[in-house]
Amino acid sequence: CEAREQLQLRRERNGNTLTLSFRSSLDRSRYGTPELSLLIPAPGEPESVWLELTNGERKPVDVRLPSGNGLRKLIVNLPTNAKTLKLTF
Repeated sequence: CEAREQLQLRRERNGNTLTLSFRSSLDRSRYGTPELSLLIPAPGEPESVWLELTNGERKPVDVRLPSGNGLRKLIVNLPTNAKTLKLTF
C-alpha cells in the first residue's frame, strides 16, 4: 500500500520506554489519512501507550495482543499523520 511505502520509522529504547517516530511523505490530498497497522515486538503488555500527531495532538491508543504463536507482539493501528508513538512497559 502507498501509505506503508511512504513511511519512515525510527525506534528509540530508553529503559522501560519504547518510542517510535514516524515521517510520511504520503500525499494526503490524494489519499486522505489512511490507517496503518503495526506489529511491534514487546516484552509484555504496555502500561501506557500514547500517540502524538503531526498537529501536536496527544491521545491514548488501544493495542491488541494477538494470541496463538507464543511470541509477545502488539498490534497498533495508527493514522498516517502520526508523529510519535510512546509505549511504557
